[in-house]
Amino acid sequence: MSTENNITFESDKFKYKSRVILGQTQVPGMTKFLLGKGIVKNERQAMNILLITTVLFLGLSIFIIYTNFFKQPDIPQMSDEERQLFFPGLKQTQ
Repeated sequence: MSTENNITFESDKFKYKSRVILGQTQVPGMTKFLLGKGIVKNERQAMNILLITTVLFLGLSIFIIYTNFFKQPDIPQMSDEERQLFFPGLKQTQ
């Protein structure tokens, strides 16, 4: 039983399109905002802007989490005078 599949892809058919719900096109809210403000000219540009923004915010979040939670803080050592000032009843250890 040999089956021959003739599948062809035409690049012109695959474009960014809004989803269709009950026969009406629904443009996502952020895309509609970018189009309405004139920041972008079409949905493809809006999706590219949103993708770039997402990647930038993800990178910024990773940087902030790394610098706040995974780096060891630089804590200066206390001198004997400071130790006596802050902890008067503490015995000196050597």
